[in-house]
Amino acid sequence: MDLPKPPIPRTNTSTVPSSLSSHTLAYSPIDRPGQINSLLNKTVLVTGIESALSHATALSFAHAGARVICVSHHSASLDALISEITATHPSAPSPVAITTDVSQPECATSIFSTIHDKLRVDDVHIDVLVLNTDFKTLRSSTPLPSDGSESGEALQTNWWRVLELKLRSFVAFVHAVLPGMRAQADGVVVSLVGASEARNARFVSADAVAEAAIFRFCHELGSELEGSGVRCFAMNSSHMETGVVDSDDTDRFEMAKRGVRTRKLERPELMADEIVKLCTEDRGRELNDRCLDCGQDLKDVIREADQGPRVRS
Repeated sequence: MDLPKPPIPRTNTSTVPSSLSSHTLAYSPIDRPGQINSLLNKTVLVTGIESALSHATALSFAHAGARVICVSHHSASLDALISEITATHPSAPSPVAITTDVSQPECATSIFSTIHDKLRVDDVHIDVLVLNTDFKTLRSSTPLPSDGSESGEALQTNWWRVLELKLRSFVAFVHAVLPGMRAQADGVVVSLVGASEARNARFVSADAVAEAAIFRFCHELGSELEGSGVRCFAMNSSHMETGVVDSDDTDRFEMAKRGVRTRKLERPELMADEIVKLCTEDRGRELNDRCLDCGQDLKDVIREADQGPRVRS
């Protein structure tokens, strides 16, 4: 079956006063001087470091001067990132690496004890929480059967397990940081959704249901938090070069490789740059409760926000 042709790129010639840039593959956002030290004395927690997108996001926050707490079940990915941050941003606060299984809901609370021990402080306030809800990163830490041998009740059990792996752990992390953010009247929650280029075919429906719920959760939570100083965004990274492909599922892996060749993917560094800007710039505050796409021109999104709410058919 032929894959659908990619959409024709939009040409945007309008100008909107903002440094939230339009999307291009022509620059390295981590080198942008405007971000240097824009998040001094801030603490950022990023999960799913084994993903190229989370890796790039952690680097961008370190470039902005924040202390970055990097979380993953994959210790080698953590070691590589910590070494890179230390080498490229020696003046940034020392990053913290935590190896744990974020798919377990209790991890959201127990992880703070680990942070306290590593930083040797009594109170840790998370200013920015970046949650990577990628199915592959969760499935790697809590393996599911891959041979299709289960059926009936066992298949249903695993279907719900996939849904819970993504949704319950995500909500648990958000609820763990919200009290501190509310008390400080400041904070940002960012969900990176759709970061897998290929997924286990037997559980793709459960994965999709969880992603839809997370998008809706972020939208409604952002509305609930209006006026509190706390913001919530969901970022769709399904057209991003994430470096995460489920190669155990041969058919979908081959399909993903063919799909990558037919469409233009955004670089993860670009989306990481936009995430930092959403957390630091006043114009970014106006996009609270929005579900954004890595392929969108943020100038268009800001223009829509400036026009105010409208009735959608």
